[in-house]
Amino acid sequence: MSAINNRPEIRWHTPSDPERTSLVLSRALRNTDPGLAGRILTDRLLGVVASQGPDARVTLTLGTERDGEVRVSVDAVGVTPTFPQDLAWCSEGVHEWEEVVPGAGRPAPRVLREVVAAVTRQSPRLTPEPVAPGVPDGTGARTLTRLLPGADQDTFRRPLGTWPNTVMTNSALTMTRVLRSAGATLRVHLAPAGSAETWMLQETVLATEGRASTETVMGYVGVPVRMRLLLGTDLDEEIPARVVVALEDWASDLEVVPLGADEDAKEVWAGASRTLQGRAVPRGMARGLVRIPVPGERTGVIGIRCAMPTTPEVPLTDAVPTEGLRLGTALDSTGGRTEVRIGLEQLCQHVHVLGASGAGKSTLQAGVVAWAVEHGLGVTVIDPHGTLVSRCVDELPDGAAARTHLVRTADLERPTPLNPFTGRDFETMVGEVIEILYAVFDPKHTGIIGPRFERIFHQAMGAASALFGDRATISLVPELLADRERITDVAHAVHHINPRLARELESELAGNHSSEFADMLAWVNSKFDRVLRSSAMRAVFGSGREAIDVQGVMDRGEVLLIDLAAPRIGQDQAAFIGMIWVMEHALAMASRAQRHRPHLLVIDEAQLFQVGGLPELLAEGRKFGISVLLAHQHMGQLSAELASSLEANASTVMGMRSSIQDAPRVAARIGTWSGGSLSRLPNMHAATTLATPAGQTQAFTLVVDHNERADALRRERPGAVERNRQITRSRVLRRCQELGSLKALTSDDVEAAIRQCEANDLVRLTASPHLEPCEQDGGASRPQDGPQDDDFGSLLEECLTSLGMGEPVSGSADVDTLLSGSEG
Repeated sequence: MSAINNRPEIRWHTPSDPERTSLVLSRALRNTDPGLAGRILTDRLLGVVASQGPDARVTLTLGTERDGEVRVSVDAVGVTPTFPQDLAWCSEGVHEWEEVVPGAGRPAPRVLREVVAAVTRQSPRLTPEPVAPGVPDGTGARTLTRLLPGADQDTFRRPLGTWPNTVMTNSALTMTRVLRSAGATLRVHLAPAGSAETWMLQETVLATEGRASTETVMGYVGVPVRMRLLLGTDLDEEIPARVVVALEDWASDLEVVPLGADEDAKEVWAGASRTLQGRAVPRGMARGLVRIPVPGERTGVIGIRCAMPTTPEVPLTDAVPTEGLRLGTALDSTGGRTEVRIGLEQLCQHVHVLGASGAGKSTLQAGVVAWAVEHGLGVTVIDPHGTLVSRCVDELPDGAAARTHLVRTADLERPTPLNPFTGRDFETMVGEVIEILYAVFDPKHTGIIGPRFERIFHQAMGAASALFGDRATISLVPELLADRERITDVAHAVHHINPRLARELESELAGNHSSEFADMLAWVNSKFDRVLRSSAMRAVFGSGREAIDVQGVMDRGEVLLIDLAAPRIGQDQAAFIGMIWVMEHALAMASRAQRHRPHLLVIDEAQLFQVGGLPELLAEGRKFGISVLLAHQHMGQLSAELASSLEANASTVMGMRSSIQDAPRVAARIGTWSGGSLSRLPNMHAATTLATPAGQTQAFTLVVDHNERADALRRERPGAVERNRQITRSRVLRRCQELGSLKALTSDDVEAAIRQCEANDLVRLTASPHLEPCEQDGGASRPQDGPQDDDFGSLLEECLTSLGMGEPVSGSADVDTLLSGSEG
């Protein structure tokens, strides 16, 4: 290191024809501290310029275009090949540059002025002496005219502290706006200073800064660079005053002067080498005058494209499993890429995915599903919109379509019926369905539905179960509660099956002669009309049949893809069906025969399905080999119960780009995130804490690369997408054929079921004519001394004839037998 010029001595290769490199600012990134960021940028850029070869020069231009854009460009001549990368490093996290083909450049403006230090008003002009014979031009070996007073310079007046004092807090935004409004252009030419220039500059500054210490002066001089700052305009006869005043925000003691009479304006504007000779300035002065705009977080229109910076990747420093379900990639501690996997045991500790729409949640879920299916795991996907399900079908690996059940809720030609009451405990299912009804109609329990509604629903479903057995379904409730006469008929029909229920129906409903009776029925039925009025909902619940055995799907390791079609059938309806599906998984959980084989339940837009067993699945699923992956947009969507269950049971958390308001909550959910605001995460990036056998990892950045992998597989498997679609469609058709008629149960079916119960009651009376037709705690009593056998046979025949039935129905006849005739 030279003690004279404070810079390393480097031997440079001087190119015979220096190449030109041109870059333009594509966008500026907003910064929380633009002043500090701008100061770091300037220091780095000046250091890069000072380290270039003697023939190098760099030109920075801030010019206004006709459309109001402020174009920031850097043109470099004779620089090292790595200069574009060096400039990117100078602007790291602040600017994004685009290299362009060098052009003719901006022509010299009509009015051109130079900004100089005010010290030149009291000192002789710095002019280069002739180059010594034999010394190549541009090597820095030339000398400068001494500014110090000689013996005959008794009139020399020593200025005190007149060199520019830099204002370091400014980020050039004011100047950018002023240039834009004035249509002016600012250009700075920079080049490395030679050794002689550096020595002479030190002498000059020491002589003129008499009141400063030598250490302060030398710190101000630093490693000098050659610099000329130019202002130009084509719109006025002089540089607008506001442009000159804006310079005061950069540095003090500046003066705007015309070019020398012997200088060529075009050469000076272009930055020819000879126009920069003898123009060395202290590093402190250059810091004040070399500025590239750095916008703050709330910057207005400045004529430059601005954007918030993206969050840098945080490396994965903890050990993670080398086998298991693949999630994506991450940077390791050495900067290399490593695959990120989660073990199957840790997968059963559940996964929570948060992120704004478009951040990459669906891609992440599709990647998880594709890997799980490929490796033989059972998977269920509950998708409110259907796009995720469609992608999963297209990406099924070879052979997996044959074990896939596809459910398209809006497909009325090939419906998939669903009935949670089939083969399950009646009381349990009534409670579960009531909880779902609360979630749809009265999530805050404000009284829209309440205990009275619960009791009537329980009674109606009890009657449906008595009349239809396993085919009892919620769509029958409005039919059973149609009017007073229907309720009375139902009560009489179920009298021999459930006397207590019959008594409740007669006394609480049919026997209610108040003026509010009609309103009460309308109040109850209106709730079901909202859920069941669409043809899609009637197709799902109307037949009372169950198409898919969820427990069998889980035990056999099959794939169940459920498209709830919310955009077509309505969000409330889709949420209702989705919660029924979730409930079926929760009920099947405890009965699993193959608990060692994990079954993955993927639920998109989880906020729609907050009841129906989801908290229970999170709390108990691990014990039964159930892993749950929940995805939604922000924490405010979740109920307190579900949010608490997730915080307690979901050990793997992935936070994708979030809103500014939600980002702190998501970061707190992750725990140890150090990568900045989650509101600036790029797409397909997730701040992640991963469950491992040793515990949770420190938060790191997961990069979801499933799109690239899926595209590669699609090219390797031509025709696979269409094959998957054909196979899944054929399986849906076969399922519908096996189920037979899926006609929805109607009022006619209710009447037929009532007649069947009455006929069965008469058959029992035929077999035991001296017994009551009902249980002891049944409804209306009949006399013990009824008709004898012969008379009763005639009575039975008369009753059957009145019911429209030619002959008695055997006691073994059931409702399916009766309904099969009506369906035919």
